[in-house]
Amino acid sequence: MKYRSILSVLVVAASMMTAGAKTPSRVADYKTMPDRYQSGAQQYAYPVPEKGIPVLTPAPKGYEPFHMEHYGRHGSRWLIGENVYSKPVQLLERADSLGQLTPSGRELLRRMRIVAEAYKGHDGELTEVGHRQHRGIANRMSKNFPQLFTDSTYLDARSSMVIRCILSMANEVAELERLNPGIHTRQDASASTQDLMAPPGFPCTNRPADDNTWRRDSLAAHVNNDHSAFIAKVFKDPELAKRELKADKIFNGAAKVALNSQSHDGLYDLYEWFTLPELQGKWKVDNAKWYIHGGNTSLTGNRPPYRVINLLRDMVQGADTAVVSKNPTVNLRFGHDSVVVPLVCMLELGTYGVDVDNLDKLHDYWRDYEVTPMAANVQFVFYRPEGKGAARPEDVLVKVLHNEAETTLPIPTDTWPYYKWTDVRSFMQTKLDTFNTLCK
Repeated sequence: MKYRSILSVLVVAASMMTAGAKTPSRVADYKTMPDRYQSGAQQYAYPVPEKGIPVLTPAPKGYEPFHMEHYGRHGSRWLIGENVYSKPVQLLERADSLGQLTPSGRELLRRMRIVAEAYKGHDGELTEVGHRQHRGIANRMSKNFPQLFTDSTYLDARSSMVIRCILSMANEVAELERLNPGIHTRQDASASTQDLMAPPGFPCTNRPADDNTWRRDSLAAHVNNDHSAFIAKVFKDPELAKRELKADKIFNGAAKVALNSQSHDGLYDLYEWFTLPELQGKWKVDNAKWYIHGGNTSLTGNRPPYRVINLLRDMVQGADTAVVSKNPTVNLRFGHDSVVVPLVCMLELGTYGVDVDNLDKLHDYWRDYEVTPMAANVQFVFYRPEGKGAARPEDVLVKVLHNEAETTLPIPTDTWPYYKWTDVRSFMQTKLDTFNTLCK
């Protein structure tokens, strides 16, 4: 198994500590499995503020924030696709017609019908929980960086054309405008920027290994996902249910609906039908799917993160423009988990640049619910000397927040979480150059 990035980040961390900075470890070593909510993978509801609001390190003396580059995922939503809700109901109804459901199984069917009915007309839509998540993020953003939101601030917000992303943007911008009525805002969601907000795939002809092949042929083999407790609770004859009633499909469908319940305010609760190990086994498969989609793994030639290369280029250009501007500026972007995962991995934020080539051990080093819960976000916050207006690039500092918590970059610094912008920009330029090499 390869852990190339682990070795490199240990060297970086050692150099930082030698310089006296209080830098957190960049090596993940998980001792516990996820809880029932975290087992929802990308369905995990944004954990801030329920699990605590991150504490931020004050700016170095004489520095103030003047710019932000941001990408955020939409907030909590309904699941996507009518079959996600209707198919488990249909399969349970067939089992019931054959007299194969236990009393517990019939109660599961009753609740699944209620959920399927409530879903109608809300395919993939933002829930009230999702609205609330983005208002909260905006509120804390304003409090954390008040110098960014003034009467002279220009805020540019762009979104994927998908309605849940547009509403996420609208909620965040509306809250910022409520708290800071003098800021100048612009919002857009158009075809002209859709490929930037939601890249359709790897943007060159020399493609990485097909992640769909991995999903179909490899992932399930890496996890012993035992559904026997669920099947025994729901069906009178578990062996018959496995052979003829598609019990495994019912488990996966019902579990997906159950795990999404955290995205709603008291609509339903189906957790009682699942043991925690069953949910954790399902999570291992989902975790591997997302790693194959956007992780820095040699299993796919370390290429999937580069599907967001145009987004990185846009962030660099936005920062370059801001550095020479006198006014504070904010660039907000709203899109999807399929963008957050490769962005975090390409930037090697925290421990997420790790290269794992054994999916059996992936969960010990990489966890999707930390990378891209609902409303996940990455914020680059730029600082310059106070009261001097436009700054020289070499005088600018930057720190990165991942889901509002300060995180590390694989760059030496003696003032963590603050990095020299010239060093960060050089790191980003190396990523851009690497992409050009990959596409030759």
